[in-house]
Amino acid sequence: STIIRDMVGAWPDKYVYIKPYTTRPLREGETDKISVSIEQYCDMEERGMFAYDNPLYGVRYGTPIEPIRNAYTEGKIPLLDFPLKDLNKLQLPGDIALVGIYCFPPSIKTWMNRITRDARANMSRVFAARELWRLQDTQYLNSNIHFAIINSEGESLRASNEIHDFLQKKYS
Repeated sequence: STIIRDMVGAWPDKYVYIKPYTTRPLREGETDKISVSIEQYCDMEERGMFAYDNPLYGVRYGTPIEPIRNAYTEGKIPLLDFPLKDLNKLQLPGDIALVGIYCFPPSIKTWMNRITRDARANMSRVFAARELWRLQDTQYLNSNIHFAIINSEGESLRASNEIHDFLQKKYS
């Protein structure tokens, strides 16, 4: 999410972040999601407003379709903070190309320190991260990742520049 903020901030004419809806209350200072009641969420889901419904860690996250369409209409690239293992489950119009980009931490220990510091650690997240770390060199993960980079602490601007360069070369 830090890299996404960097990219949107540096190139607002090229990128837009697609905020997911969630049924959990937002953390203090959190602005990268939209919190709605479970009733509102279910109504939105019934009306087909989500490209993906992700039940995760006991709450639901929905990726809205309309802002993705709007981004393309405006000539921008929509950026999603999305689980790569579920990339093939996104229900998007056929003319939208999906590009999987993964920013690996230098180590699982570094990642654990980051989420513990941010109070985001729970056992489901720990197990999911360990599984992803284990799978990072397998055909499964390689089939969903078009660009991967190691993101060290304090280097989000370098990472966002590398991702931007990759996207511009591939999709200019």
